[in-house]
Amino acid sequence: MPKSRNRKKKRNKAKLIFQSPESQLSTLKAGLEKQKKDLVGFQKNLDALSESHANHLALLSNFVRHDLKNYTHSIDGIVSTYDADDITNEQIESIKLNVKFIRNTLDDFAKLIVHNEDSKCEFFDLVTAIEIINRTSFSESKIDFIVNNSIDITFNIPFTIMFQLLNNLIVNAIKAFEKQSEGNRVIELTAYVDNEYLIIKVCDNGKPIADSDKPKLFDYGYSTTGGTGIGLYHAKHLCKANQGDIIYHDIPDSILSKCFMIILPIAKE
Repeated sequence: MPKSRNRKKKRNKAKLIFQSPESQLSTLKAGLEKQKKDLVGFQKNLDALSESHANHLALLSNFVRHDLKNYTHSIDGIVSTYDADDITNEQIESIKLNVKFIRNTLDDFAKLIVHNEDSKCEFFDLVTAIEIINRTSFSESKIDFIVNNSIDITFNIPFTIMFQLLNNLIVNAIKAFEKQSEGNRVIELTAYVDNEYLIIKVCDNGKPIADSDKPKLFDYGYSTTGGTGIGLYHAKHLCKANQGDIIYHDIPDSILSKCFMIILPIAKE
């Protein structure tokens, strides 16, 4: 008699994996450590953003106080000393000139707080603002500020953020000349497009950065100029957040000695 071919199919049984209490505790600790690390990162970025806004407000305040104070002081000296019948034509012309300077200062001030509803900014506006806000420092420190730029770029990033990102590098370059008494002082800002990336270079011939400092330049709280050590950290964070980067490199065999290079991807239309 032939054997029956009806065989029962073998069923795969699901096996539940239960973690031991020790394993569960280890997993929980790992999760908590990750959350702590994330919170520390969020706090650092919040501190950097707060300092960025505070620095921008301080720059605006110093700019207005420095420029307007001199002009109003000149006008006040005339109107508070002389009566209408005693004021000469020369003094009237002086008042007119100072009023013109005040108007120009207010126009420049407007260029330092560029804003639009789409939170976009033009690269040309950024460069103009940097030249305006640092012109006194450039003049007093006898620094040649050179701009090599022929591009027309719009950033989908708020003006204040991009301004602080670039201006931090300029301010650091200015500080690099504080202990340098000889030779020409040059800060060069260069921008160009390489494939699908925007490259912005801030180079100078100020005090070199020691080899021991280079690996820590973008660390939170680390500074070689006596600052808070948040500026370069924030610059790195902003670039990374926008799928870019910022790197430092020396420039051998050149008039300029060192360079910070910002790399940002160009969005396709």
